[in-house]
Amino acid sequence: MKNTKYKRINTKYKSGFSIIELMVYISVFTFISILVINMFISVSSAFVEIKGNHELARSGSALLEKMTREIKWANTVDASSTLGTAPSTLILNGTNSSGIARSVTFSVINGKVNFTEDAVDSGSLLTSSVTVDSFLVREITTTTSSAVKIEATLTFTRANSSRTETFYSTVALRGGY
Repeated sequence: MKNTKYKRINTKYKSGFSIIELMVYISVFTFISILVINMFISVSSAFVEIKGNHELARSGSALLEKMTREIKWANTVDASSTLGTAPSTLILNGTNSSGIARSVTFSVINGKVNFTEDAVDSGSLLTSSVTVDSFLVREITTTTSSAVKIEATLTFTRANSSRTETFYSTVALRGGY
């Protein structure tokens, strides 16, 4: 009777990896992993930069649009405005569509440009991660017209990313053209 319980294993064909093959596979996997991680870091930092550019442009655009609209509706620049120095305070006098007198103020408070209408503070015109570095307003007066020149330097800051841009506009007052 044959003993089939213990079979001889053929040692000629071994299965598995050698230590050199294992080291090559691990180094290739490590190299590819490092490339993927670096690519992910680059994409996320580019996303933060693009978002910062967008937020900065949106804040600058909203600020200039609001100021442009209010300056066009104003009749005069109030004499108590602080003009020609940074930070400027612009106070505009005019009337609303019903003919009632109104006063609006643009001023810098805690690094933000605030909007106040008839002594009611509407808050900041900038997003939370955008601050104003310089807010300069000048009045331009000629014999026939009156205008306001605006220069606002804004900075977006988030984590390790920071970007600064200056926005300009010149707007004629109502009846000043």
